[in-house]
Amino acid sequence: MPAVRHIHVQRGRSGDMERAARLLVDRGCGLVLGGGGPRGLAHLGVIQALEEAGVPIDAIGGTSIGALIGAMRALHLDARTCQERVVAGLATSGALFRPTVPVLSLSSARTIRRILEDPSLFGNQVIEACWLPYFSVSANLTRAEVVIHDHGPLAAAVRASLSLPGILPPVRSGDDLLVDGGVMNNLPVDVMRAFPGVGTVVAVDVGVGVELGAPPGYQETPSGWTLLLERLVRGRTAVRTPTALEILLRAKDLAALRNQRDVLAACAPDLLVRPPVAASSMFDFTGSLHLIAEAYRHTLDQLEAGGWGDRDW
Repeated sequence: MPAVRHIHVQRGRSGDMERAARLLVDRGCGLVLGGGGPRGLAHLGVIQALEEAGVPIDAIGGTSIGALIGAMRALHLDARTCQERVVAGLATSGALFRPTVPVLSLSSARTIRRILEDPSLFGNQVIEACWLPYFSVSANLTRAEVVIHDHGPLAAAVRASLSLPGILPPVRSGDDLLVDGGVMNNLPVDVMRAFPGVGTVVAVDVGVGVELGAPPGYQETPSGWTLLLERLVRGRTAVRTPTALEILLRAKDLAALRNQRDVLAACAPDLLVRPPVAASSMFDFTGSLHLIAEAYRHTLDQLEAGGWGDRDW
């Protein structure tokens, strides 16, 4: 009879045995990491704070950037190692969204695919081989359905969850096309609630409720040439207007934010962490590195206030 569930343990590693025991009696702690582009670097600070406070991570899953960082943690990389690899793989890799002829998408996925499939990151790992139970979420563009990736190639599952519609090409799955899971479920608390053995759910939301306000002097029928010339001449002193790409991404977020509110109302996590990320850019990974330390401090304060470090797991 094929196995329907498995838990990885390593001889001599007490934490593995304790995790297995919690999962077997439905007392495991599952961590959910939401999507948010470079703001998702805050997840690294949250994970470090959880580890230091003694909050176990027995299962992990996420969407978009949360799927990426969650996959790294699922491979049993500690918080500091995850930080080092993210900085090396994302923040210092040059342009992640390299422009291409915008027929299928505005950017090619070559750089991101190369990073994910590099042997130093995921290589040919499969989800079933991860030390921690793991899932990622993507959206089926063909069938208008949420897709939960809990088996199969890890790099492909993460890439599907990361594929921003219109920005990166969709990922093929049979005859279907998959895109960023944030389109339909940006903070999959409900998926984790149904995960075998999980009794406590911690969720990290790096979304932004209010963004892209109208700048002073905003014109409803502006000339693109005028805006470009103003930026070239005045540089940083020019009035900051949203770019077309930022508007498209924010429009994508609107339905996701509404769905997320519905999910949280129907299926609230035991702990919801919302680190300070509002001042970060939608695309600048290097400029968002400061979020790691800020999220770390924010999470430690929240854990201490809620007595999470004193819990008997």
